[in-house]
Amino acid sequence: MLDHAVGPRHKVRLGLEEYGCFTAAHDKIPLELHNTNSSTLEELFDLPKEIKVKNTNHVPFHSYLGQISSIPLHEALCINDATNIEEIRSFTNLMWPAGNYCFCAHLFSKLVAELDQMEIKMLFESYGEEKYSDSHIGSTTSLLRPLKYRAPKMMETNLGLNSHKDKSFMTILQQNQVDGLEIETKDGEWIEQLRVGRLTAFSNPIVVFEFWLVSRPVVCLYAYADLMDLFLSSVLSHQGCGFPQICMNFLSAMIIFQGHMDLPLLLSEYKP
Repeated sequence: MLDHAVGPRHKVRLGLEEYGCFTAAHDKIPLELHNTNSSTLEELFDLPKEIKVKNTNHVPFHSYLGQISSIPLHEALCINDATNIEEIRSFTNLMWPAGNYCFCAHLFSKLVAELDQMEIKMLFESYGEEKYSDSHIGSTTSLLRPLKYRAPKMMETNLGLNSHKDKSFMTILQQNQVDGLEIETKDGEWIEQLRVGRLTAFSNPIVVFEFWLVSRPVVCLYAYADLMDLFLSSVLSHQGCGFPQICMNFLSAMIIFQGHMDLPLLLSEYKP
């Protein structure tokens, strides 16, 4: 267990270095927004395929993906520059020409991007390299990816997505009440995400998994029922932000929104 006298910056650092994960409470994402997102994701993926395939982009894997024989349970869409409200409006109008006021992707992206930036600042500060944090943050853009893993049919595999390493700097995940994510530790063991309701504490805490200082975590997904996610990824938009090698080693993180969890770290303790 981490020493409770240690400040939040170093709790983040110690948790990531020693355990590969930590839990934290963040009360800026309202439970109502979480519930609205869950219902709107169902509407989104219920749209006809001919509508969803309109989500296109010249960047590989930044378009609609679905009904692929090797990963039949997996379906995904993508919104680039998700903190830009015009990009959200463009996507919304593409999917729902008559509009959909319940699609709160911009608010979610904005709030989670703020969380992402706070986490980055805490990490840089913990290494005494805070002067580089703004440069790094300014070099990234936010990518929002709605995901669905449908429940497998009879005699069908429940593997939703093969083991892989995310290429983004940081990924923040909000998912519905269905488990399925597994993460490989540095020792080669596969661990399941912590389950909802294990301990009641605060609404909408987060769990940060595997911000390894040497390599990105390997993750895979299993679907036992319809599993829907919202991923927000920090993607480096250009090079030359100038932070040193110790900061270059911050390769990836996985943050998971849940209903209730054990919370050794409160992000509200953090004072910039």
